[in-house]
Amino acid sequence: MKKTEKIASTETGRSAEAFAENYLLQKGHFILQKNFHYSTIAEIDLISKDQNTLVFTEVKSRKPWKNVHPEKAVNSFKQRKITQAARHYLRKFPHDHEIRFDVISIITHPEKEWELEHFEHAFVPVEYY
Repeated sequence: MKKTEKIASTETGRSAEAFAENYLLQKGHFILQKNFHYSTIAEIDLISKDQNTLVFTEVKSRKPWKNVHPEKAVNSFKQRKITQAARHYLRKFPHDHEIRFDVISIITHPEKEWELEHFEHAFVPVEYY
């Protein structure tokens, strides 16, 4: 991947995260954190509150010609990384809410409206705390 392609990819990823954030706000979520980093190990794209549930959301986007569903990129390795970051967040910010891990998949069409699919309860970590 060339440097210009990487920059374009990063910009598309940030735009997709903003698109997902707007979607969650419209659904009534309250955004607590964006791009929460756990050292250099992992990042959680969006952390929100959905009524009495704390939601950790991973946003994945792809161009339509990639022929890969974005949510498929949230494999077991990525889930472990998200779980580690969530564990760190929960130590830093204690809570008394239910917890959920979601994935938002976005197909980024250059000439038409983007397609968004929201997977609530996308995965449940085996080792939670």
